[in-house]
Amino acid sequence: MVRRMLSGTALAALVVIAIQTPVSAGPPTRTEASINLTGPHFLSGICGFEILHTGTLHETATTFSDGRTIVHIQVDATLSANRKEAYENANFTVVIDPDTGTLAITGTVVNIHASGEGILVQDLGRIVRDLPTGDMISLAGRWMLPEGDTEEVCAYFADV
Repeated sequence: MVRRMLSGTALAALVVIAIQTPVSAGPPTRTEASINLTGPHFLSGICGFEILHTGTLHETATTFSDGRTIVHIQVDATLSANRKEAYENANFTVVIDPDTGTLAITGTVVNIHASGEGILVQDLGRIVRDLPTGDMISLAGRWMLPEGDTEEVCAYFADV
């Protein structure tokens, strides 16, 4: 489940940054980008019906001469299905470290809430993955999606 969650928009953006960011012997290189999030949200596959995602993913990446890259990501989006809306506000940091062979994600990776309902699903803490294989090395924090705790968010968006 974590692999599916992290294989979504945010991880795709990170891979693009890691591939495109040059490594140099000089001072750190900083890049900024905004990615339009329009289309089905990853929860569509989990809930079994389409949940639309509109908004923006903002990222700032800093690459150091040793190849280490630090990416700050902020997501501001609206999710909608069956005439209901919820809001996604994620804010997390990714550290890609070729020396240790790891990718570490720290912060609030998923934070979906609805007016009058409160938090529908929230994943926060720290995930460390092996860079070459993507295998999980460690997981700490509150992780509703990896635990399969999607009943509340799916029920909120369900057509009842």
